[in-house]
Amino acid sequence: MSDSALLWYANRATGAVSLVLFTVVVLLGIAVRLRGRLPGLPRFGTVRLHRTLSLSAVVFLALHITAAVVDSYVSISLLDVLVPFASTYQPLWLGLGTVALDLMLAVLITSLLRARIGHRGLARRPLAGLGLLADRAHPRHRHRHGHRRRLDAVADALLSGRGPHCLRHPRRPRGPSIRPYPVHPAPYGRIPYARRSPPMTTTTTVTATATATVATTSTDIYMPPRLLAPGGAPAGFSTHEQRYGPVAHGDPAQLLRTLAESGLTGRGGAAFPTYRKLVSVAEAGRRTGRTPVVVANGAEGEPASAKDKTLLRLSPHLVLDGLQLVAELVGAGEAYLAVEDHATPLEAALAERRDPLRVRTVRVPKRFLSGQSSALTQYVSGHAALPRHQRPPVREQGAHRAPTLVQNVETLAHLALIARYGADWFRSLGTPAEPGSALCTVHVPGRGIRVLEAPFGMPLHRLLPLGGIGAVLVGGYHGTWLPAAEAATRTLTVADLGAGVLAALPTSRCGLAETARVLRYLALESAGQCGPCLNGLPRIAAAFQTLAAPGPLGGTREDIARWAGLVEGRGACHHPDGTVRLVRSALTTFAAELDAHAAGHCTATDHSPLLPVPANRN
Repeated sequence: MSDSALLWYANRATGAVSLVLFTVVVLLGIAVRLRGRLPGLPRFGTVRLHRTLSLSAVVFLALHITAAVVDSYVSISLLDVLVPFASTYQPLWLGLGTVALDLMLAVLITSLLRARIGHRGLARRPLAGLGLLADRAHPRHRHRHGHRRRLDAVADALLSGRGPHCLRHPRRPRGPSIRPYPVHPAPYGRIPYARRSPPMTTTTTVTATATATVATTSTDIYMPPRLLAPGGAPAGFSTHEQRYGPVAHGDPAQLLRTLAESGLTGRGGAAFPTYRKLVSVAEAGRRTGRTPVVVANGAEGEPASAKDKTLLRLSPHLVLDGLQLVAELVGAGEAYLAVEDHATPLEAALAERRDPLRVRTVRVPKRFLSGQSSALTQYVSGHAALPRHQRPPVREQGAHRAPTLVQNVETLAHLALIARYGADWFRSLGTPAEPGSALCTVHVPGRGIRVLEAPFGMPLHRLLPLGGIGAVLVGGYHGTWLPAAEAATRTLTVADLGAGVLAALPTSRCGLAETARVLRYLALESAGQCGPCLNGLPRIAAAFQTLAAPGPLGGTREDIARWAGLVEGRGACHHPDGTVRLVRSALTTFAAELDAHAAGHCTATDHSPLLPVPANRN
């Protein structure tokens, strides 16, 4: 067979294969974009197949173009391939093919340069295959994996329909026009939103057990009670208004300035400045022309935390006041209150009110990741409560594909008080850098579970006794272990707060065994949608079970440390990162116990579980 015949067959064959592959790729892209999967394949497998076929389609297309140019049967030059309708051979059909190729190249180039172009120069749409980018390399290894990131970008760009779009003038906002404030707000206290003095004079902090229905008071921590109802009894709407007065619905821009001056940050774990979050959602609504949605996040998936449940039980109207205020600030058209249980009392509280915007309660599944912002917006939209990739963020596209504000219920309660009493009042507690107070769930063996309200800057040893304690878990199951000696020198900070959990581990307990139980739970609670959760966390959890049992460890400790580095920063959500944080702190804090286990014995005398793990996941 002559070379010309081979080129002719290669040209036709590669063209046909390219057409079939691109058709399949488009269908798979639609399935991935709709969170679907192929029968018999997990969603992660569907996404991986999507990537593989896309790269194959690009390769066959390149071969098809090369064969067409090299083949001398017809005269097709490289210029004919790039310039539409310039060829003398089949000008119409070749021209359409050239237009398609040019558009594909534009998609490819703008996608590769999207980090430099920015959102002002490129109107970015969500990627159909964004879950693929969850396997990006850790920043420490970017020089090794640059080629793979480029290939991933090519695949995702070609399959998601991402490319240059016509720039348009922003539409007029549906909500109030809010001017963003600087990252570092002006000195606080100049323009208080309200000048009423709070009717709070007692000096005891209200505490509440996680399981009992009656709260108790404690005299070991001193600060005026703010969030939790004095006396430990739930406050009805009339009692709520007698205690705090009606909330003022004034100028939204002035309230936003007061929030900026107060320094309020989120109490859901991320500690993001609240006013900046509000501005970003309002601006997204203005830019897209879509009415924002607000979601009050009371879905406390953390088994060791009871602060949000306690707040909603004792002071539900503070949360609902804050929810109405943020809905007004961002111009929301829908409002939701998401909880795991106890929705009936909240519905009764809603029935007492006459709010301008109706609030719907949503019962989310009792899973660790149900309260994750993207999982929550997915569930509100009628899908499974599973996290999706962080691009686009929920503030740009969340519930019902609208800009969405997801705010922790404790943050909303603080906001409702700031609207009443101003920034100076809020900053009267805490430190200049970290003002205000926070709710903490405290676990001390023999004393039950308590929810305390404490100011930032308070020494940890005032929140939980450290006598006979070997280590302290700070921040919950995505937090860190601290040796007791180090915890005695630490104060309550935003960086350590996390889920607001403080747990004291006695010297009689094995920290490795406690960590192994939690890691197994976290591995089982993962969404299983990306490599780190599907493979990495189960492997780390299984290896940590080996560390928790006395006996030869071999290279298990080194394996866990290496796997932790491979998992970190590569998940579709932050679940792997939080789990790795706990793992690394355990390897450091319990290093002496690791050596004892390697020698064949455990120093613990009490092997009963301390940290709460749901029985069906243990």
